[in-house]
Amino acid sequence: MRKLTYGMMVSLDGFVARPDGALDWVIIDEELHTFINNQERETGLYVYGRRLYEVMHYWDTADQITDSPAYELEFAKIWQAKPKIVFSSTLDKV
Repeated sequence: MRKLTYGMMVSLDGFVARPDGALDWVIIDEELHTFINNQERETGLYVYGRRLYEVMHYWDTADQITDSPAYELEFAKIWQAKPKIVFSSTLDKV
């Protein structure tokens, strides 16, 4: 039996965004990205809503940015290899 895991980045006090709504408080450095890469290798499938998929869609071509750090290129390959389900009433295709 497979396991469904929900993951997101939140601050210690449970907030996802800054008080002004910005999401740029998360600093994803090499150490954190390497941890995420190791976690994502075990992921069998991604499930997204439209808005998050549109953000993550960046990784479809991120491996073509040759001056990106190796850990970002590694994540791009991990992300590209996984099947994705996107829930949306507005997207025509994924």
